[in-house]
Amino acid sequence: MASHHRTKVISLLVFGWALINILLPMDQSVAESTFYWHAFKGDTAHTGQYDQLSDKKLALHWRYFFRGDYANPLQVVDDKIFFLDRSGFVCCISRMDGSELFRVQTDEKRLILGMDVSRDIIVVSTGPIFTRRGIEEISCVLYAFSFQSGEKLWQKKINVILVTPPIISGSKIWIASGKIDPTFSKTTGGDLICLNTQNGEVLYQTEVEDYAFYGNYLTMSDGIILSQGLKFDMASRNQRPPRLFAFAEETGSLLWEQDPLDETRMFGTPSIKNNFVYLTENPGFFGGSRRKPEAWLLKIDLQTGKIVSTMNIQNENFGNFSPTLSNDAIYINSFTGKIYSIDYQMDRIYWVKEFDRFSYFTELTASRNLLYTCLFNGDVIAVSKADGNVQFRYRIGNYGGIPVVAEDQLLVTGDVLYCFSAKAEPILYTEPTRLQFEQLQYGEVKQLSFRVIYTGLDKMNGTVSCSETWLKVRPDTLSSNIQTCFVSLDSSLAPSGTISATIQIETDHGTKSVLVEAEVIMPIPLPLEVNIPESNLLVNTKTFMILGQSEPLTKIYINDWMVFANENGRFSHVVTLKEGVNHFQFSAISKDNRKAALDRVIQLDSIPPDLFIESVERVPDTLTYIIKGVTERGATIEINEEVFEMEEDGRFSIEFEAEEDIHEIEMKAIDPAGNITSRLVHI
Repeated sequence: MASHHRTKVISLLVFGWALINILLPMDQSVAESTFYWHAFKGDTAHTGQYDQLSDKKLALHWRYFFRGDYANPLQVVDDKIFFLDRSGFVCCISRMDGSELFRVQTDEKRLILGMDVSRDIIVVSTGPIFTRRGIEEISCVLYAFSFQSGEKLWQKKINVILVTPPIISGSKIWIASGKIDPTFSKTTGGDLICLNTQNGEVLYQTEVEDYAFYGNYLTMSDGIILSQGLKFDMASRNQRPPRLFAFAEETGSLLWEQDPLDETRMFGTPSIKNNFVYLTENPGFFGGSRRKPEAWLLKIDLQTGKIVSTMNIQNENFGNFSPTLSNDAIYINSFTGKIYSIDYQMDRIYWVKEFDRFSYFTELTASRNLLYTCLFNGDVIAVSKADGNVQFRYRIGNYGGIPVVAEDQLLVTGDVLYCFSAKAEPILYTEPTRLQFEQLQYGEVKQLSFRVIYTGLDKMNGTVSCSETWLKVRPDTLSSNIQTCFVSLDSSLAPSGTISATIQIETDHGTKSVLVEAEVIMPIPLPLEVNIPESNLLVNTKTFMILGQSEPLTKIYINDWMVFANENGRFSHVVTLKEGVNHFQFSAISKDNRKAALDRVIQLDSIPPDLFIESVERVPDTLTYIIKGVTERGATIEINEEVFEMEEDGRFSIEFEAEEDIHEIEMKAIDPAGNITSRLVHI
């Protein structure tokens, strides 16, 4: 039973965490002349309504390639588009042509939750650090970046395990957090936190007991903030469905709370319009066999929390989808693949249209005449609000996000970011706008490609070039309106470390550039040492043992012989030398194909030096003798352990002083190889 409860709780937490990717809000204090569309369906009330007519005749305007499988919902401010890609980057691109304005990384280790944008600041919330062993650090971090440049302004750590995406209004930021005890078996409360946009300073913090806030974006309208909390205690098997909390925006004081009508159910994401909250109540994870295949739509007074009216919908599950509150009706898409059009009195359903399943990351967006959403099969569709019939369909790939209607444009993320427009003028663009070669080992050659696209009907001509020798682009001329170029990076010609280059595209319809980024990793040199010095080795014996050192289990080639280094990297080999110069080539190849090479010479001189005594004279009345002769060049003469140097040609004249009157002395000639020739010199 405990395992069953644990499974349900974990499933709910995973469900809550996954839902963080769905949407974002809007600052309603901006001037009417400024176009704002925030990630959670346009505004902080989550209405999802764009109050203008949409044109049914849309054409593809441009595409932008982002990193990762999918992107967080789009935010649009005037002519700029902001979003988080799933590799942890904040992206800012132009709405006019899809060109990249800046891209900055938040935190490569943390889970990316969501962001909000105001005229001055971008705020991103991130979750704990996860590793294969579990949660490495139980904390969440808020990052603030400049709206204009993407420059990092500040960051704020919050020591909790759960946090919602942020919303910004004026000079304030709001998030809600959730706390769990160290054993992860019990929620211990949550907070609504209000921070200053200038520095992240906490302005107020309102705590609720037992319930941990999680997942969804906050909903804000008319001075009230809504957030959902989850409560569970595995020890007492006390698990509660999400509870809806309402706080005063100005002070953070708790105004009211609302549980689902049936304790076996879950709330969806609320939307607010005309001082009423609209949200769904769906089959949950808490009732086991008591779950019913039905859902409810609730209408709640925003100020009091009182339920005004309800609508029961049989055999349905809206999950976390948020109602889209258009001017003419309430629209909801469901997990069963249906779209519902419902009147605001909630006493009738205008129409129901059934499709394939919807993308998990999508929502309904409404203009005055059309609804936009994405299907699980990879299509974005435009549906007539009058009858639910499809007016427009385009293949965008998996993970379709929330469509955004921005003036004459339709923006939506799928496998890339798509921009459709009814007034699409011919433009020149590249896809992608940036090539990421990632890490390359030195010597590795890698190829990527990009396309140069001109959307006009007249022919495009131009050139493609790059000044870096380590980067080759082909072809280097453009002769068609859609042309693929292949970029080859030879890391053996590039400097080590982080490198970048710009590919310039010059055409008769304008210029573009593609940024290339890579990191060249220089391999650790393979060590190779032998007991033969670089200055050659002179020996006098025909047998020589070569001793060396490299990495363990490396292949060592000594001329035509191969040996293996042992587990300590040591190796040895006995060679037989010929008289004179012996050349040796050493090469090593490691398991990962790194190489090292040495050239060494051993000279064998096993022939003793000649030693000729030409004369021996005694200085009168002394024990001093002068010995003259000749020996091998470079040799030395040794008498009674005293060493005498020779002239360059090997001749010598040694003045030797004996300690007593003697009749003979022993002379040794020792050549550089250590060979010795001895002579007895009679006096």
